[in-house]
Amino acid sequence: MARKTIKRLETDLKNVEFLYKQELEENKRLKNLVTGKDVIAQSEYDLLLKDYKHMKDMRDNYKILYDNLRVRYDALKNSTVINNQTIKNSRGAGRKAFNNAGIIKRIYELYIQGNSLKEIADILNGSEIKTKRGGNWSKSSIRFILLNRKNVENEFINEDIYNRTVKLLNDRKKK
Repeated sequence: MARKTIKRLETDLKNVEFLYKQELEENKRLKNLVTGKDVIAQSEYDLLLKDYKHMKDMRDNYKILYDNLRVRYDALKNSTVINNQTIKNSRGAGRKAFNNAGIIKRIYELYIQGNSLKEIADILNGSEIKTKRGGNWSKSSIRFILLNRKNVENEFINEDIYNRTVKLLNDRKKK
């Protein structure tokens, strides 16, 4: 069976709950048939009974899938920090944190002084300062550093500078 995301599975569960309500209605109809209140052909009765069993099986299977996926999702959600630099999940994936305090402080200073993300990237590239992976700076890499709360936690900058920067980013984005 194809992999499903939590959101997709939750949507499917809502659909299954709708089917469950229909199942209850079908169950009432079947009970009326058994008690003789409504009379229908045997073939129609067999078809209704088959649909009822199919809906019940499908709902049960979705609930099992959802429960299993929820357990896996909760385990992945609790990611760990390794060497205080790389945030990894259970597969070992994660983004490397840039940890040069001097460069990080300079990026914040340049942004607070009024430079755009592109201008800061150009300044760093012009100074031949490379990213963690040895590449050139881009607007998105500058933005990632400016919005990275780990810079406060690692004491590269203080809380006030971080908050001013986030406010400036939001204000400039609106223009």
